[in-house]
Amino acid sequence: MDMAKLANEIDRYGPAAYLITIGDGPTPHVSPVEVALLDGRCRVPVDVDSRAVRNATACSAVTLHWPGTEAVDGYSLIVDGTATVGGGSIDIAPTRAVRHKPVRELRPDRPEGICGHDCIAV
Repeated sequence: MDMAKLANEIDRYGPAAYLITIGDGPTPHVSPVEVALLDGRCRVPVDVDSRAVRNATACSAVTLHWPGTEAVDGYSLIVDGTATVGGGSIDIAPTRAVRHKPVRELRPDRPEGICGHDCIAV
């Protein structure tokens, strides 16, 4: 993944995002967060007793989501990564990032297994 490109995208979308975690159960937990990119990692300040911390400790696979707006042509930014918890923050090492928005019609020209929506890898 191109970290410079991801840094540009995060700058465009701004710091306000949603952190999606899962813990011992199958139910995801969504938390509004502020994201800063530091040394190739996304840092999210959190309360040390929060559910997000408990979940990220139990399962380090997490996702950050920035909703699509007109300013970014309606694309959401989705960043998957591996979380490390400590010191009042969750640091996320990005493993995959994509800009994504639904299309109004099915895309029969897409190869099998490819998203039928408008996806741009970051």
